Amino acid sequence: MNPASGDETPLNDPQDGKHVHPLSNRRRIHISTFTSFSSPNFVFLWLGTTLMIASHQMMFVAQGYMVYKITESATILGIVGAGGAFPMLILAPIAGTVADKFKRKNIVLICQSASVLLAAIITILILTDLIKWQYFLVTGICQGAVWAFNAPARQAWLPQIVSRDKLHNSISLISAGMSAAGIIAPAIAGIIYSFKGPGAVYMIVTCSASIAVLTTVLIRKTKYKPTNPNTSMLGEMIDGCKYMLREKNVRLLFILGALFTLLWSPIQSLLPVLVVDVYQKDSTSLGVLSSMLGMGALIGNFIVASLPRKKRGLMLISLAFISGSALLGISLLQIFVIGLILLLIQGFGSGSQYPILQILVMEKVDEEYRGRAMGFIMMIWGLMPLAVFPTGIAVDIWGPTRVIAILGLGLLLSGSIIMLTQKWLRDMD
Repeated sequence: MNPASGDETPLNDPQDGKHVHPLSNRRRIHISTFTSFSSPNFVFLWLGTTLMIASHQMMFVAQGYMVYKITESATILGIVGAGGAFPMLILAPIAGTVADKFKRKNIVLICQSASVLLAAIITILILTDLIKWQYFLVTGICQGAVWAFNAPARQAWLPQIVSRDKLHNSISLISAGMSAAGIIAPAIAGIIYSFKGPGAVYMIVTCSASIAVLTTVLIRKTKYKPTNPNTSMLGEMIDGCKYMLREKNVRLLFILGALFTLLWSPIQSLLPVLVVDVYQKDSTSLGVLSSMLGMGALIGNFIVASLPRKKRGLMLISLAFISGSALLGISLLQIFVIGLILLLIQGFGSGSQYPILQILVMEKVDEEYRGRAMGFIMMIWGLMPLAVFPTGIAVDIWGPTRVIAILGLGLLLSGSIIMLTQKWLRDMD
């Protein structure tokens, strides 16, 4: 090629040896990040999931303000906030079995419709001035139960909607949508609450959840053969547990997921303590810190969506080092601006861990066990309150920086042990 012509030098495609123009190569990389959106069914599933998460995030903001305004009790606020987590921990094995035994689209539709009904009930109670904090607790527990059934069915449904080669990308994009909703929806809810009150927020929550139902209805029929209808629910649950215990790699992935979650999840609940006691800032700074975690998770999800299907086990271990180093840095460098950067990194590490774990589990388990596998992942999320409670006690005894340092060192130590002893995971694609 004549250099004077102004044309760029073509690159060799490593897969087929053909010449590829650099711009075409960049375009292909860009498109591969969003490749799952070529499926209309996936677009509807993604929209429904993102809208459901957005409605839940808005609901939590309005609920928190309302409960504290009614009771002026941080203890009651904590009880109401934790109410929805325990059904996920208790009901997840049953919900996973249901997801394998019945049509997953029907399960998702029933759960979404129940969420709409619960939001509508609270909306009416607020608008008629009949609301009490106990109603938030009851509906919160019900929402937790609904989500315990909704999430495994929705996640196990995904491999029926996209091809296997797009599964990695589709899970990451759904996680990215959830992260984006976690950043944007609370801010919108806060603004609407300030100007129009909680009733307006819950009306939008109800509308958003209703649209999510519609997007699910629009998903075309997918092929799925449920498990043997003649077997009992208990038998299916026992069979699922035996399968997870029998499959060594899957079992260890669950253990790693639970361990990492227990070590990184308390940082979210410690942000108010960091803001007041360490950085000596106000509530505005709390929102900024929270947003940095969400932005880090969003960036991580998009990066995971763009990466090739290689060395993903090594990537999972590396995220423990990233999160652990960030937490250790937060405890040692008690400067607000540095804390913002480190929380962005922490959000990247923790936010990327979930989609990679889900991808690896989804690809390793057989189709008829995917619902139960996703039920076990929901149990991991249900462990979060169990991590937050003892962490809060430890903070009262030792202070926030020491506790955060312990969590960071725990991640670094766990990651090191796993890296040295689990060759199968290091080599897992």
